[in-house]
Amino acid sequence: MLKLVYYAGLFVDAMDMILLMQSTGKKVCTETCDGRLINIKPGNFKFVINRVDPDADAVEALNRFRRLGFLVTEKGGGRNTNVQKINQKPTRVISVNRLLYEAVKADINSEMLLKKE
Repeated sequence: MLKLVYYAGLFVDAMDMILLMQSTGKKVCTETCDGRLINIKPGNFKFVINRVDPDADAVEALNRFRRLGFLVTEKGGGRNTNVQKINQKPTRVISVNRLLYEAVKADINSEMLLKKE
């Protein structure tokens, strides 16, 4: 159970940092499917994971994120990536469902509030 909590927290913290970086003008992600998918280049995602937790194994973290269903992947594949059309060009990226990210974040935040009470 602790690993699940750790990886869910790492996922949310990494996504928060990616979106914060994006909001400050750094081009670290793109949106597709009318904003439903947040697409990140694998190298950028690994970099952010290691910024959030320098001791984390970024590849293992991405594998866990995929197994937990946090990443949108191609059916039947063992890859953490999928192909999205970005700027009219097929590009291999790590895709996150925005609604799922927001739900995991809300769940973690509500758990933290319960612990404070």
